[in-house]
Amino acid sequence: MKRILYTIVMFCFFNGIAQLENANWYFGTHAGMNFTLNSATALANGETSNDGMTSTISDSTGQLLFYTDGHKIWNKNHVIMDGSVDSVNGRYVPYVLISPYPNHPNKYFIITTASLSGGFYEYLYSIVDMDANGGLGTVELLNSPIGIPNSKKESIIIAKHADGSSYWLITMKDKVFKSFLINDSGISTVAIESDLTGSLYFYGYYNNYRFAMSPSEDKLAFVTSEITLGTGRNIQGISPFLYVFEFDNLNATFSRFFDEEDSNGVLYPGVGEPISVEFSNNLLYVLKNEMTNGGFVYQTVLQFSLSNISLGNTYQYSVNLGFNIAFDHLYNSSIRRALDGKIYITRAYTSSGYTPYSNKLWVINSPDAYGSSCNLVTEQFDLLSGKGLLLPYLVKVHEESSCPYDIVITDDVYGGQIDIQSASNSIMSYNKIFSGANVEYKAGNFVILGEGFNSEYGSNFRAIINDCSIAFRNKTTNKLGLDKIENFSIYPNPTDRFITINVSESEIDNYSHVEIFDFMGVEKGNYKITKVDTKLDLSFLLKGLYILKYVNHKGVKIKHFKVK
Repeated sequence: MKRILYTIVMFCFFNGIAQLENANWYFGTHAGMNFTLNSATALANGETSNDGMTSTISDSTGQLLFYTDGHKIWNKNHVIMDGSVDSVNGRYVPYVLISPYPNHPNKYFIITTASLSGGFYEYLYSIVDMDANGGLGTVELLNSPIGIPNSKKESIIIAKHADGSSYWLITMKDKVFKSFLINDSGISTVAIESDLTGSLYFYGYYNNYRFAMSPSEDKLAFVTSEITLGTGRNIQGISPFLYVFEFDNLNATFSRFFDEEDSNGVLYPGVGEPISVEFSNNLLYVLKNEMTNGGFVYQTVLQFSLSNISLGNTYQYSVNLGFNIAFDHLYNSSIRRALDGKIYITRAYTSSGYTPYSNKLWVINSPDAYGSSCNLVTEQFDLLSGKGLLLPYLVKVHEESSCPYDIVITDDVYGGQIDIQSASNSIMSYNKIFSGANVEYKAGNFVILGEGFNSEYGSNFRAIINDCSIAFRNKTTNKLGLDKIENFSIYPNPTDRFITINVSESEIDNYSHVEIFDFMGVEKGNYKITKVDTKLDLSFLLKGLYILKYVNHKGVKIKHFKVK
């Protein structure tokens, strides 16, 4: 079998919130923050005035567009937006998220969960048009039911789709992840389901899920707690759980990554309720309320490694944030990563006179560092006159970029030449790079060095896995007509055995064939394509992700599929 992947130097640069659409936060009681890449500043002009979740969106230059608490929407001048009224009639709104409306420039969805009777929550959406009212925006549609089933667990999260423009709305019900596509047609009501019943170990009454996405959006973490009820439904104990799943943002499927449990099946150390979770680039942080026999709690921050899993050494470090709190006075806190690369923590505590929250934020200044080197500083950031418990929910927005989805490179690069190429998904390189050349190939998911690729001694070659969010030069690349192949698809995806290649008759010629590679670049199959539908038996493939390359005289088309 031929091997198409050679040694590759990969530099991964991630700050999952490093985009200016998240440069402003408004939350709590008149609390606000403005971020640059290096600093944070308190804002005192916010209009929110409750302890619930909020969401804020800015434009690509960091200028505020609008923010909402699920009841009201304020424009950039901190005035109620035209068309915004509290149509949920004061109902509890635990989650509110803002998502761009794909391929509808300057339009946004606001997605909320609102309480119903019987402990259920319904999913609502609004549409905001920022081109209206002189750029101050108008609510085009307000709090319309999405049409997906109501749930008793209201947690939701939004993740980017691999296609570079769409998004996934993700929720969980009865231990089943349900993902709904958000694209230019709106919000789908058809769920893609991942049943995790066999992977989750809590069985009794359990608390709401708290979600977080990794910076690269390939992992989802959630925390929850199983509650033991005694006579009269009094709480006798709380067992906390942390789970991390790998997320395939092309197909919206989940697979088990790891869970952190001790011998009793609960989140180490101690008992209590995990209330918020957040990723850094290589670590995971959990904010947790610890219970004591006296009915009081204290809060801790737990740190877990994502890179030491094979060593069985995920738990790294904990910090006791102190302050005993009477259990019936306990308010939720939150932990959130910001544009400046730091992680911010709100605190709930009580003192004489019962103060439910503080105007000071705790800050993890070096969240990628292990143990005490993460430099958690108490009461570091002053919100001035503002106070808040729940930091705003942040959606990672697709970067606006002119780079193509896939690139195939065949032209050689000679000494003294510079070739910089970017693709949002993949680059396949079959060229030669001669001594003295400077070359950089950057793709969002894959850089594959194909048969015939060679980088001579004395050349400077880098392959980078990162979103192509900057301008790029296209000096020597021959794209082999990547955009000329149309009407090509594969299904089902994922598959457990068979996969069908579907092409139009116009795409079939005497050179048409597909090549299948694993992610180490080893060719697993080569098949001639002579008809519109070709069914392949892939039962010989192990579970995992694979690359399928369709080739004809027009060029090359690349797709990825999963064997489950």
